[in-house]
Amino acid sequence: MDPLVDEILVALKLSAFARDPELDVQVALQGIQGKDLTSVLPFLKAKLDGKGLVDGRFQAHVSTTLKLARRNPIDFDLSKGFGANLLVEKVAFTNGKDGPVLLGLDGLGVELTRMSPGTGALHVKELEIQKPIANVKRTAEGLEILGLVVQLPGPQEKPTLEVKPAVETVTVSPAATTPAATAVPPPELRIDKLFLSGLDVRVADTTTEPATNLWLNGLDVEVRNLTNRILSEPVTTRFQISVRAGKVPLPVALKGSLVAGVLGDTTAIMSRQAVETAPRFEDRELFEEILLKGKLGLYPNPTGWIQSKISALDLTGFEGLAARSKVQIKSGIFDKEALIRLPGDGSAEVDFKSKFTDLSMTEPPDGPIKRYLGLPSPVDQVVFLLRDNEGSVTMPFSVTKQPGPFGRGDMASVLWAVPKTIGQVLATAILSSPLRVVGTATDLLPFGGEAEKKPEEPLLLEFAPGDARLGPTEAMKLAPLLKRLRDGEPFSLTITHEFGAQDLKRSEIRGNPTVEECLELGARLRREKAALLREREEMAARTRAAVVSGLFVEAPKLTDELRALDQRVAETDLALEQVYGLTRPGAERLVPQRTRNAALALARARVEEVKTAFVSSGIPGMQDALKAPRPSFSETAPEELGKIRLTIAPTKKQ
Repeated sequence: MDPLVDEILVALKLSAFARDPELDVQVALQGIQGKDLTSVLPFLKAKLDGKGLVDGRFQAHVSTTLKLARRNPIDFDLSKGFGANLLVEKVAFTNGKDGPVLLGLDGLGVELTRMSPGTGALHVKELEIQKPIANVKRTAEGLEILGLVVQLPGPQEKPTLEVKPAVETVTVSPAATTPAATAVPPPELRIDKLFLSGLDVRVADTTTEPATNLWLNGLDVEVRNLTNRILSEPVTTRFQISVRAGKVPLPVALKGSLVAGVLGDTTAIMSRQAVETAPRFEDRELFEEILLKGKLGLYPNPTGWIQSKISALDLTGFEGLAARSKVQIKSGIFDKEALIRLPGDGSAEVDFKSKFTDLSMTEPPDGPIKRYLGLPSPVDQVVFLLRDNEGSVTMPFSVTKQPGPFGRGDMASVLWAVPKTIGQVLATAILSSPLRVVGTATDLLPFGGEAEKKPEEPLLLEFAPGDARLGPTEAMKLAPLLKRLRDGEPFSLTITHEFGAQDLKRSEIRGNPTVEECLELGARLRREKAALLREREEMAARTRAAVVSGLFVEAPKLTDELRALDQRVAETDLALEQVYGLTRPGAERLVPQRTRNAALALARARVEEVKTAFVSSGIPGMQDALKAPRPSFSETAPEELGKIRLTIAPTKKQ
């Protein structure tokens, strides 16, 4: 590998003749030279600059266990099918010994139930991916990745479309009209459970002004029953994807009135003080969460539902990108909820609700937003006319497709109708909105309107380690807020959870019991299941007797009780599977995921405890005044005790 790599280290352990053959490989590469890459591969010189990669280092650990049905230790006939457990961990590429990880992966675990080479069928029981890592930056020189600079293609002219004078006629032979049912179905590729947890992806674009930064530091993906048969059989897949963002430098939002700012600058000049003109930045989260979940089937028509949600997207993070299109974003928070319903009869319905808070945006008279949405006025005038008393612009609407055959492009057509519908909703609202010039003119003045109030300090509620109950002392802290709400003071409350170090320790213990604890719990669950089965047998006999005897009043009640028992038996079976899964080889690789799940369950219980304390007060409109973003998991906590942070935001009376 000289001169690309200075040193390659490989440690290999192979147990080929064990009952379950094992392979363990550790690989480490050191001294990877980027400048020598173009010398060995000259065709890359025009597209790649490798001088920044001076000491690339790569490491990875791979271990696998093969499960074979064989008669003797030298029987390696894979054509009969086989299973395997694969673990890939500690994958990292750095530039220098102590450099940050530029590309990596904490872990990849695969539990392969069966692979059939003869048919091509593949059945994966569980696929777990832990914390992908990537660090990418775009500069004037190109795209920086792995210490290399890849030169991006410049803007190209749009190709001229060639119009052919005639369309070629295709003749379909009788053999081509054979019913699709006679075709041999493809081999099934199936993953029962797909999990992806953790994320550390940093993307920066320094070619914009200001620079655009994105840091994704949280990801939870869960997909069940993922199979290619969803295209040809009535199979449904459940999925949930949650993405969270870390803090990046964002412009400080300007507060106060325009005239007040001018007067303040004038005073500073007269007193010979320097006036700050450069934009100021502070570290803030680009968004709270992006959520996508649903239940989906595709055959014979799409069926199920899909829900998406964007929470608190800070539009100032895209100021530099928007400036390329001559759109100026000064401030704004974007929230969106969408629900797609697919009944299965070929119809579709999209319920969409978006909300812009404190939006300040301008563009040229014939700017891209105005053209794209077909607005009758520039976007800044539209925002001015449509904002409510709280400074927000809310747009709810629906898009539907009538029942009928569902073609390949129908769902795309429904989604592409969303921008057009937005434009129609805005145009209708503008025509029905009165001019609000006089009423809002005082917003520019330092007098005549409401004085800007200093944000109220948040209320902190502490919890005992691992406890979701709100103690008496902490519950008493809510009394002043409840009194203000009863007196009619309008404000909203945002409930945010913060983990404590002791919470994380308790969650690790709770989520990862020992083998002895698992066996004891498993035995208890088996006893509970046996008792449930005996009770079910008696209930089934009573239900059959009621149906046969024509007891139409008792029979439905007994049937419901029988279904409830079946549900409890199924839940016990699932618990048994989870408990004994902790005792299998390789279960230790899921310790971080189980810790995270236990911690998030604790956080959700605490948030629900606080919400219940407010809702149970009976104050009208209390449910609408509470905002509770989904708790996010952090591997570290700055303080020992966990907290609920109540952020108080005043609202205007309607």
